[in-house]
Amino acid sequence: MARYRVRQPDEEVANRPHISRGRAPADLQRSQDQHANVLELQRLVRGDLAVQRADGGTTALAGGTATDTASDAEVDGLDLQSDVSDAAHALKAKIPAVHFTSGRRTLEEDSAAVAGNIVANRNYVDIFVDSRPKRLIKKWVDDHPTATKQEITDALVTILEPMNDTERSYWSLHLGGRAFDISQSSCTLADLQKVFAQALQEETHWHVQFVRTWSKP
Repeated sequence: MARYRVRQPDEEVANRPHISRGRAPADLQRSQDQHANVLELQRLVRGDLAVQRADGGTTALAGGTATDTASDAEVDGLDLQSDVSDAAHALKAKIPAVHFTSGRRTLEEDSAAVAGNIVANRNYVDIFVDSRPKRLIKKWVDDHPTATKQEITDALVTILEPMNDTERSYWSLHLGGRAFDISQSSCTLADLQKVFAQALQEETHWHVQFVRTWSKP
């Protein structure tokens, strides 16, 4: 399986780093570093900073100006929540070659994408953080080992549709416009994680998600 760890991102609260209960000192430092990165990226979008090259030189922002980058049609088309959209705009300013493959998804779109991964790997659901949606979906998948992609898609929609946004967010932050995917050929995971430490490797792309607060379902 391509992913290296369970999808369970650090929480992020506006204007300050968020300390999760039980977080180790090293994890706290990573969270603070990530928060500093986000603040730097926000300044980038506003045009306060230029993009610094590794050799100490300065590289112009994609499109010539921060304003051009902030109105990038590719990012705007992802239909992300405003703070996540700001992060995506600024990421593209810092890594101009980055190519986004997915942003906000409808329940049907997200279920179809996940169903394709389940067909390829029947243990795919195991990568998700433990929650009520995961437990229900895993049971269904385990009980239907020969289900087709369409059958799995329909089952996921049926399971998730009655749930509220908080419960669904434990399954997929794409549903709330708080996650985006990036083509693996457009940048390295190492470079992406320098900007967003929570970036993950998925089967065909890099995945970045942003959590505010939620109550455990």
